Amino acid sequence: MSVDTQIHELTVRVSVLEQKNSKLEDLMDALKKEFDHSRDEHMRTHDKFQVRLAVIEGVVEDLKLNTALTKQSLATLEELKEQIGESSKALGEIQNTLTRQQGFITGVVVLVGAAWALLEKFGGPLLKLLGF
Repeated sequence: MSVDTQIHELTVRVSVLEQKNSKLEDLMDALKKEFDHSRDEHMRTHDKFQVRLAVIEGVVEDLKLNTALTKQSLATLEELKEQIGESSKALGEIQNTLTRQQGFITGVVVLVGAAWALLEKFGGPLLKLLGF
């Protein structure tokens, strides 16, 4: 084999290798673009999930706060219920006292009325006896 033939074969091989290298570079560029696109898509998806997670965490915190407020309101209502019970008992005692006082006043009014009637009927002669 002559040197010219060997140079020609090597030139053809180099040309084939350059073509294969070019195809590999194109493939590598395509893979890089696909990787970048996939990475960007992953980041967008990750960001969406981060936002959703933050919203869910906010909702959970709101629910915890609402639960605590509801528990506090329930405790307040129970205290009010107790106070209402105590107030009702006190009002019952006041009502009993007023009923007794009303009975006493009614008795006094009846006695005064009876005394007045007796005074009207027998007052004149009795006052004369007493010297008035």
